[in-house]
Amino acid sequence: MPDLIPVSAETLAHKYWRRPTDLSHGAQDTFCPLTLSELAQAATAFPIALVPNGDSFSLAAVQSFELGKNLFTSPDGRWLSSYVPISYSTYPFRLTRTQDGTVVFCIVNENDIVTDNNSDHPFFDDEGNLDPLVQQVFDTLSRSYSESEVLASVISNLHQLELIAPWDISISRGENLQKIEGLFRIDEGALNTLSDEDFLQLRTQGALVPAYCQLISMQLLPELIKLDQAYSQMHEDSRNSLSEELKMEFSNDSGTLDLSNL
Repeated sequence: MPDLIPVSAETLAHKYWRRPTDLSHGAQDTFCPLTLSELAQAATAFPIALVPNGDSFSLAAVQSFELGKNLFTSPDGRWLSSYVPISYSTYPFRLTRTQDGTVVFCIVNENDIVTDNNSDHPFFDDEGNLDPLVQQVFDTLSRSYSESEVLASVISNLHQLELIAPWDISISRGENLQKIEGLFRIDEGALNTLSDEDFLQLRTQGALVPAYCQLISMQLLPELIKLDQAYSQMHEDSRNSLSEELKMEFSNDSGTLDLSNL
């Protein structure tokens, strides 16, 4: 659990924060939750899936087919997609809800992000107001938080109208075909056969944009599969290379262990 510090004048008035230089903090994210306003951009960069979330679903960018892996971050933390989701671009800040329901603006204090170094970014100006950069992040997160309730209602209606169906995905892993389970999509056939009344209800609520963004993003699934296969091949080649190096390092021509370099 990350260390969250509330952004307040009492706690951080004379502190500074170090802006991350890469996106390595998202390197283990299989999914990235998306907000309502960014769906159109995200649909051009990632396959978007409906991911089970309690009794309902969340819309999220699919970043790999394995837990703990993000194919869109390079080993050195560079971002490899054309779009950076809001949850990454606003890091290390976040809004979190306390046990009493209060929403608090916090910073994730990991990797020495909070500092005493005045060459880093301040939290507050000399008059005690949020620094403009921090204020911009707060405004973005506030809009996203407000949208989250709207999006949750939209997804609930799509679910009630039985427009959410399992997304059948299979990928090749060497000579094997692996089935990916647990992802869901909009049932385009069911959407196209909705009654006029139900279709108008979705249109009035603004549910059609999220539905069609998800459907459009599915065209990017083959690209993600290619990326996954390239990643797997790269690591397989790396393992094979390492195996050969170990054989050369630890064995001499007679097949005995060579410990001369230890």
